[in-house]
Amino acid sequence: MLRGEADTDELVAAVRDSMLDVAATQTGELVLGPSPDGVPCALVATSTAHHRRDLAEHWWQLTIEEILAALPADTDVLLNPGGAESVRLLAAPLRAATADPPRP
Repeated sequence: MLRGEADTDELVAAVRDSMLDVAATQTGELVLGPSPDGVPCALVATSTAHHRRDLAEHWWQLTIEEILAALPADTDVLLNPGGAESVRLLAAPLRAATADPPRP
C-alpha cells in the first residue's frame, strides 16, 4: 500500500481474510501503543517476521473481528508497529468494512 501497489480496500480485504498476530499481555489483554502520529492503537503484526519483542512479549493469533471486539473506544489498529511500513487503520471504518460480506 505504501508503495502504491494496493489500495485501502485491498488491505481491508486482506486483513478480513487473514489471521493476524496481536500484541498481548500474559493474561491476554491487548497491548496498546502510539501510532507514529500519537494515536493509541492495538499493535498488530501481519506475520511473525513483524513481531517486536521490545513492544510485546506475547503475540496471539486472532481475526480482525476478534481484535476489533476487544479494542477499547478511541483506539485504532497499527499494522506492523515499529516497522518501516507500519500502517494505522482507523477502527470505525475498519469495523464498517469488516461487517460487510466479503466481495467475490
